[in-house]
Amino acid sequence: MDNSILVISNEQDTLDVLNRELADSGYSIQLENDITRAAEFSVKGEKCNIAILCMLPSNVKSMLVLLELFKHKRPDI
Repeated sequence: MDNSILVISNEQDTLDVLNRELADSGYSIQLENDITRAAEFSVKGEKCNIAILCMLPSNVKSMLVLLELFKHKRPDI
């Protein structure tokens, strides 16, 4: 597996900042702006070295996705 970081956020500004800050990390960076991608990632059994989920607690959809991830008990997320 290549060294990879998956960044998921529904805030474009957050994606832009993290992409810029991680650019020199040596990791392959994948950006996703749809928070439901986190659940798809987990269900499909995809792998990455680091997954960063950036969600505002006031966003109900984001919190539901986070609860769904906890149900899968994936140690890599």
